[in-house]
Amino acid sequence: MSKRQIRKMMLGESLLLVLATVGVTMTIGTLCGYVLSNVLYNMGAFYMAFKFPVFMTLIYTVVLIAVPLLITIVSMHSFSKEALVERLRGIEN
Repeated sequence: MSKRQIRKMMLGESLLLVLATVGVTMTIGTLCGYVLSNVLYNMGAFYMAFKFPVFMTLIYTVVLIAVPLLITIVSMHSFSKEALVERLRGIEN
């Protein structure tokens, strides 16, 4: 594989993992928050009303996308400085 193909593959894998994570956490987290706020409301905490935090969700998603992509780019940059054979020799030692 060429360097460009490897970079594209690694970035794609990072993005796929991030999208799966965002999907699961948003679905399960929202459901848990909704159920918990309803349980507390029914127990007498009438100030507890579920409100979906759109702004915080957008920040969460942006950070969750940016961090793995940044880590992938930095690691690919550092790996590109060293030949594959040298990296494999380093693993053996």
